Parts: sequence; C-alpha cells; structure tokens
Amino acid sequence: MDLLTDSLRAQILKILCYRVDIVEFIGGEHTARNILIRAVKGETSATQLDIDRYQEFLTQWGIKPYLSKLLEKPLEAATRGDIK
Repeated sequence: MDLLTDSLRAQILKILCYRVDIVEFIGGEHTARNILIRAVKGETSATQLDIDRYQEFLTQWGIKPYLSKLLEKPLEAATRGDIK
C-alpha cells in the first residue's frame, strides 16, 4: 500500500509541474518505510499523459488520495492547463 500512495503523491506533484524522483534512501532490511520523494518545481506544465495516468490510477484502484483533496483547486487548474 505504501508504494501505491507514494506513486500517487509523485503523480500529483508531476501534474503540479514538479520534477519528481522517488529514491530508496535506506536499505529495505533496516526499515519498511524508506522512500524519499524529492520534488523540484519545474518550468514545464504537466503533459496530458501524466494527467491520464493519474486518472487511470484513481479509477483502477477506486480511491481519492487525501493529498488530492487538499490540492483540489491547483489540480483542477493543472488539468485544465491553467498553471505552468
């Protein structure tokens, strides 16, 4: 479940024009929660492919992440192409 939520977080950040890296920073033998999500604000807007992947993910799993509720207005603007 952690990988699912981390993937959704990364996808949300991509839609909001961030360059995203997901990095394992401590070996799995030490802790199960060892993922770092690194995001840097970019100059380019989200691609339609990023938006489609996110929507497919939500539909496939039948979920709505809390982060998407917190960022509802910026996400709506991004999917309309209103932010860069």
